[in-house]
Amino acid sequence: MENTSTKQQDTTYTFERFRSDIFQYETVYKDDVTDQQYFGFPIEPILAVENSLLSNTAKSIAYLSMEYGIAPSIYNSFKLTKPMDNKNNFFTHEVFSNQWLCDYLFKIKTDKMLDIPIYGGGLGVLAGDSMKSAADLGFSIAGIGILWNKGYFKQKFWYKHGQIPEELMWNPNSYPGLVPLNNVVEITTKEGNIKLRLWKYYVYSYDKKSACPIILLDSNLPENPEHFQKLTDQLYRSDDVWWKILQRAILGIGGIRALESLGYNIDIYHLNEGHAAFAFLEKYLQLTDKVHLDNLKKSFAYTCHTPVEAGHDRFHMNDVSRILTEPYSEAATLFGKEKEKDDLINLTYICLNNCLNINAVAQKHGEITRLQFPKFASKVKAITNGVHAHTWISQSFKDLFNKYQSVLGNWENTPENLEKVTQLKNDEAFRKDIFEAHQINKRQLMNILRHWQVDENVLTIGWARRIAGYKRPALIFHDVQKIIQIARDIGPIQIILAGKAHPNDNIGSAHIDEILDHIDQLNAYN
Repeated sequence: MENTSTKQQDTTYTFERFRSDIFQYETVYKDDVTDQQYFGFPIEPILAVENSLLSNTAKSIAYLSMEYGIAPSIYNSFKLTKPMDNKNNFFTHEVFSNQWLCDYLFKIKTDKMLDIPIYGGGLGVLAGDSMKSAADLGFSIAGIGILWNKGYFKQKFWYKHGQIPEELMWNPNSYPGLVPLNNVVEITTKEGNIKLRLWKYYVYSYDKKSACPIILLDSNLPENPEHFQKLTDQLYRSDDVWWKILQRAILGIGGIRALESLGYNIDIYHLNEGHAAFAFLEKYLQLTDKVHLDNLKKSFAYTCHTPVEAGHDRFHMNDVSRILTEPYSEAATLFGKEKEKDDLINLTYICLNNCLNINAVAQKHGEITRLQFPKFASKVKAITNGVHAHTWISQSFKDLFNKYQSVLGNWENTPENLEKVTQLKNDEAFRKDIFEAHQINKRQLMNILRHWQVDENVLTIGWARRIAGYKRPALIFHDVQKIIQIARDIGPIQIILAGKAHPNDNIGSAHIDEILDHIDQLNAYN
């Protein structure tokens, strides 16, 4: 992929045009978005990437994902000139432990900006990291997602009832870096048209020299009927097939129309999981001559993230034809049936059938995916997941790596240089420094949990993931007596867990109940 700085640039996109694209610019955003700065960041990278995406000469990518974990509370935080709505702040977190009095008296005080709540787990974190890495590399890329007006959900606990999901209320109009556009696109369903406002959020590179937009679609418009307005309320609402199909139609069909509304010239459409499969159907239905189908397939790529059944959307043909108009239901049937006589449309199959480039997210996952879908085995590559180094490396380790630049070089600009750290494995000074960097991080965690008498010198086991059955969150408590015996043999143990179960995931919620029961059992051993 070419770097935007080396491309022939189309210079038609100016700040004046950018300003005119923003909905309510004069009344809401003019102090935060100027010809010099975008919420405190330089405006030039935005104009450069917009020109690149509009250009006929640049090689541009659209990355479609149901969720994005961007982590602006800790990385590249934008600034507002006026106070932010308190709904966008996270002031406290509850803790549930085997020290009930502490749980009752104290909460973790964070006083941090709420991370833009458009993600639910690892899929979104990887999507966010992909966009940040693309910005670092200067790619001409646009993300496509959904503006979830009520996020995923807010987690509460009751000891006797486990996890209690609550609505998450936040204010997109007062979120740093997020702006609504004048652009509104429509998708057609059997019940009528759904209008979708476009929003933009820009992801900057670590050095602020380049950026890329994420385009978010929002159905919460007064022009829509109330039931359509709620379609972009909650990420992964799954209590009704109607919600699931239309949310995926918004991402896929609406996403393509959003790109076209903005005038972007896209060469590659990258589908992050099967949620965005309808994007291919939209492009297919635009073909004036189906002899161009093979060329269309060359412009699509697909990343499959999991072998778990819940990660592969299947819808009955009757439901698809009941909700979507005939061209889309017929195209979904054409490309999405697993078996000739099957009544199910599999979004994964739409992707596998029509994307030239397909990748799993680990070498072992690649093996499993080829076994799971033998018909497509030759197409499936394996690209091991990575993370965005500048987001995930703590300050203490940044200081450590900078101290050893004679070996690691300019690791910030070239993160793969960190592989050279193995050259220092026998360096006693480095080993002491890496332990101290780890201890600094541990002390910060202990300070957050200081009211619970945690100790930096105690063996600490951490587990922070989305709560789902296949991740085995309660495994460490499989034998509580064994844990107690280990503590008697080697000394105290601290176990810290964090995670959410999907509100409709009864198995995940049962694991949370099990964990709370085990915490209850450990009360006797305080």
